Amino acid sequence: MKKIIVATILVSLFLIVINRFHWVINSDVPLGRKSLVCLNKLIGQSALIKTNQVDDIFSSHNIGKDFSERSKIRRGDQEDIQYKAIEKKAFLYGFPAKITFHVVDSKGNSVPNANISVTFANHQRNGPIKGTTDINGLFSAEDCLAEDIIFSVSKSSYYETFDRFWFRQRGVKCIENDRWIPWNPTLKIRLKEIRNPYISTYKRVDLSYPKRKKVAFDMSIGDWVAPLGKGVSSDFIMYYDSLVGNDNHKIKKLTITTPLSLSDGFVKLTKDVDSRFPFYYEAPTSGYRSTLNFERKRTANKIISNVSLGKDEYLVVRITREGKIHYGLLLDLEFGESGTKTNEAGLIFTYYFNSTPNDRNLEVDLSHASGRKNGS
Repeated sequence: MKKIIVATILVSLFLIVINRFHWVINSDVPLGRKSLVCLNKLIGQSALIKTNQVDDIFSSHNIGKDFSERSKIRRGDQEDIQYKAIEKKAFLYGFPAKITFHVVDSKGNSVPNANISVTFANHQRNGPIKGTTDINGLFSAEDCLAEDIIFSVSKSSYYETFDRFWFRQRGVKCIENDRWIPWNPTLKIRLKEIRNPYISTYKRVDLSYPKRKKVAFDMSIGDWVAPLGKGVSSDFIMYYDSLVGNDNHKIKKLTITTPLSLSDGFVKLTKDVDSRFPFYYEAPTSGYRSTLNFERKRTANKIISNVSLGKDEYLVVRITREGKIHYGLLLDLEFGESGTKTNEAGLIFTYYFNSTPNDRNLEVDLSHASGRKNGS
């Protein structure tokens, strides 16, 4: 009886495989030799597929590295219909893809012996491809691919870099002759060196405060200045208000100012989101604004406008204490009403503060920034 059950299961699996073959071989879009290799990896039976009709498919075709070879496709036309069938095959079985990484440091110099791990999305048929860059900072990887690759680059004395690269793009022809194009593009990857990290004051702040009232915040203590909190130094001032406009739009406003010096203020920058250290190494010497205004306007189910600090953005803060300049970072800023109390506002943000006077170093030691909230 057990033998009969096992035999039935094996026959069923065989029929599933044969059915997949029938869909592939009888499709209007033939598979090239290399894409057949991708399919063979899926089913483990390379001898079952004949490749006579595609023997010469790579004999004279030279796909360049430039992304300009990709052409746009009009939705709904015949080319679009045919290309969707090709994309479907790529997603189900994978097409060959090749990519080269050029790893450089923050000054653009090539980084040899950097460790690279590259995972080609192919339904987990293969594990990551691992290796190191050569003397010119180059490393190439090739495998079957359904859509995108995920990679990480690391080396001692550098911050790890990690990112994703999509070969597939909507409305663009990304497959030609049964392989992804551009064939073997070179991606320049920046690996930021570890220079001079310092242990900063780090806080994740979650506080409430009165609406329509200016309140000062102390970056050393991580709290409002007395009498609302335990702070002493008025490093910057918050003011929140909300109202309902004539068009029934709810408007929320937050103003942040630095009170002591016209040269103090904030500079908004964009994170290096693919690096373990996403910030600038040093604070800018100019470009600070003493006042920032954030505003969110919306209906019950629609955002009309949103001027806020994005998830990929942060503020460099410059303040003056007793004639000495201090720098810090502020990010993940959220503001709004505080629960059910109509006269209170709520504020959430993360910040780092360099307590050393006149030191523009922003290379905070992120290993010490974990779990502290409101000065705890």
